[in-house]
Amino acid sequence: MRQDRCSAKVHGLQIHSLLILSIVFAFSVNLLIGYSGVVVYDSRVQYAQAVTGHFFDTHPPIMAWVWSILRLVADGSGPLFVVHVFCYWLGFGLIALTLSLMRRNKTAWAVVAAGVFPPFMFMNIAILKDVSMAVAFISAFSICFFYRVRGLKIPFTCLIIAMGLIIYGALVRTNGIFGAVPLFIYLVYPALFWRPIYLVVVSLALIATWIPAANLFNHRVLRAAPTYTILALKRFDLAGIAYFSEDKSVYGTDSSATAELVRECYAPVTWDLMLWRESCRPALGYISPSTRAWISAIIRHPMAYATHRLAHFNSELFFIVPRNDTNYGWLLRQDHDIIANYLTSSLFPSPIVMLSNLIVFGLVMGVVIVGLCYRSSRASELDDAVACMSISGVVYALAYLIVGVSTSPRYQYWSLMAVWPWDLPDELGEKAGKMAVNEYDSNPQKETYRLSVIIPCYNEMATLQRCVARVMSIASDNLTQTILLLTTQLFEFYSMKRIWAKERRSGAEFPKRQATLLRSRTRT
Repeated sequence: MRQDRCSAKVHGLQIHSLLILSIVFAFSVNLLIGYSGVVVYDSRVQYAQAVTGHFFDTHPPIMAWVWSILRLVADGSGPLFVVHVFCYWLGFGLIALTLSLMRRNKTAWAVVAAGVFPPFMFMNIAILKDVSMAVAFISAFSICFFYRVRGLKIPFTCLIIAMGLIIYGALVRTNGIFGAVPLFIYLVYPALFWRPIYLVVVSLALIATWIPAANLFNHRVLRAAPTYTILALKRFDLAGIAYFSEDKSVYGTDSSATAELVRECYAPVTWDLMLWRESCRPALGYISPSTRAWISAIIRHPMAYATHRLAHFNSELFFIVPRNDTNYGWLLRQDHDIIANYLTSSLFPSPIVMLSNLIVFGLVMGVVIVGLCYRSSRASELDDAVACMSISGVVYALAYLIVGVSTSPRYQYWSLMAVWPWDLPDELGEKAGKMAVNEYDSNPQKETYRLSVIIPCYNEMATLQRCVARVMSIASDNLTQTILLLTTQLFEFYSMKRIWAKERRSGAEFPKRQATLLRSRTRT
């Protein structure tokens, strides 16, 4: 038995070493292929702010501020690119290593495969706030995952680092808070995932608190000049309502907007068309509608607003879209879209179909995992992690149903990383199996079974906790369980008891000290 345990440990070390070498190799290749990153238009604007030290909130200024600090190392995009790639592979690598330590080697290799998935790697080459948010989230989650899933307390230093990464990710995109809330809950109190009502209430409270706090941080701490980016959402929604309701009066009586102009300038793909077409700018692109007029239009035409938001969300997902539409042709030709450029290569002749398969599949599977989580009971800390990532990815994607104003695959980058495909291999089948057991338990005509399990334990707390949790997860009304933990002290107790019985049969006197020790352990 001792030889078998030694050989198992050697085999485990070999797997861990191979996994670490693979992660380091993938990290190195990612750096060599992409250095020093692709700087797109949005990032050029942020880098200019980092050089001058004058920030604007057109794009969240936290990325420009961090970039200004990294310029102390070197100018250009190189330092920020290295930070992005490091956080990317820290996240995937630490998750894979943790799963390997739990002897879930297939899932660990699936996580590494997800990390080298070409669209993911091609996207992290771009210097984008979407990438910055995603790598911050995945690295923060991996730190929590490393400790939480093994039942260990997160050290204070790691807790602060993970909290800082989550806050940065929430700041670097205006809607990043929707993906950050589940990560924050996983860091602080993961049991909240299994109380849906409390989870919703706490999440809404955190979001409502975060929005003014983020504005205060951007304008007071970073001293970013306001550019009123909320106007883009108001203009887009008003144009959509006017288009689907055929009521131009939503713009007010003093507006020069006409029904023909709205039909020409509005498209559910993006609001930028109203800004970039000269004929649309005066009446639609440069207006500053009030919040009261915006909400009033939504209340007056709720169906038109819902149709407009659903049409845009469909565009966000690349779900049911025309392959030859001029708006989508314009979209895929933009130099800022790394995934789009990759998909338009000769390897993928139908980019819209590929995007719809990738994004829609990820969103659907995220919804499926969330549903399975709440249909089955919590069995271990790994269920907390699966629920966290699935909820974060799904909620972040669904937020675009309300706040989306443009279409790009990069907007769904975090959602795809969170739910597709690394958290599926073991957990989806395990959750479905437990749900099937629960469905069988609802049958009134069932037999009763008894399961007795003896678990030998050699002070291996992490292994013991996972083993007991897995055994307890199959408990039901028709299955009763008896678990006997055979520890080192229990071995000593039974050995002493046998010796005592033998001595009494032979007429010898049992030593008083050992008799006292035996009685104390018997009471324990």
